[in-house]
Amino acid sequence: MAKGSNILPLIVLAGGAYFGWEYLKKHNVLQATAETRNLRVRIEGIHSDESNVSMDINIENPNSNNFDIRSFVGSMYVDGKQVGEVNMFGEYNVKANSQEVLPLTVRPNISVYRAALASIVKGKSRITFSGTINVNNHAVPLSISYSV
Repeated sequence: MAKGSNILPLIVLAGGAYFGWEYLKKHNVLQATAETRNLRVRIEGIHSDESNVSMDINIENPNSNNFDIRSFVGSMYVDGKQVGEVNMFGEYNVKANSQEVLPLTVRPNISVYRAALASIVKGKSRITFSGTINVNNHAVPLSISYSV
């Protein structure tokens, strides 16, 4: 094999890196990271009874731009066990330099939820939400916890 043939893999690698960068710029992946970098999301509280659950999600926007939240989708866990799902779709506006509380309804898995509810009432539980929030048409992965 000639010495000059070792340059072809480098050219292919450089070309792939260039087109990958252009793809990320075109599809606003880089912009999504910059826009949502300072967005703070936390569980403010949990409300429940025997068959209904809701979570209050505090969304703090310290940026100078408004955020439009178009979906909030994922699963709720109590002490590591999935107890329900959240599927919020619509448009919810968070103004620049402000914070809002977004109430989310959780669809509980009744077979697991009743045992988890007993644990929550005792006050010894870790509640976690894991999913995706759509901010300004950018999907942002999210994992937040709350101790009771």
